[in-house]
Amino acid sequence: MGTESHDAPESLPPLPLEPLVCNGCGRSLENLRVATCPYCGRPVGPGEQDEPVLAAHPPASRAPTQTDTGGPIPAEWALTCVHCGYCLTGLETRVCPECGHPFHPRKTWLANRFLPIRRREIRRTVLALVVLAVWALGAYFFPLWLVPLPLWLIAEMVYLRWDWNPFMIRVVFLPLYVVWMLLAVALTVF
Repeated sequence: MGTESHDAPESLPPLPLEPLVCNGCGRSLENLRVATCPYCGRPVGPGEQDEPVLAAHPPASRAPTQTDTGGPIPAEWALTCVHCGYCLTGLETRVCPECGHPFHPRKTWLANRFLPIRRREIRRTVLALVVLAVWALGAYFFPLWLVPLPLWLIAEMVYLRWDWNPFMIRVVFLPLYVVWMLLAVALTVF
């Protein structure tokens, strides 16, 4: 009963002089003196070239491959749904549980990597900036636009404080606020 450490890789005799390449990932294993490939985790050693290693799911790589082998989505891929932004880490199915859209790990990884700002987010930001600019310009020329604003802010803070859904207050207040803005323009102009 020796005191072997299970954390340290098992040492092997020196590898043969011909270049050894891992069957799992194809990387060079020159000057390597451990029992597993540090890149993909497959066993290395004499006879490894002839004996395929069968695993239920291959070890996770830094990026998903074109062929999806199934299994849970590893955290190192950092996949998020392209449609709703839901974190897909750990999922074994290939359907987003939040929005129900199917996804392919490689395509989703590429979309997450190369399109960090989605078109929908850009549209929302531009629309919000345009609305804010029009409102600010209108408030400059028609100061009465600002009168109901404190009431709206107080209502929003109350809903935020008690963790209520502010949807109804917004549905009621926004049309009333638009009517107020039109009335303020009419009172100022006429």
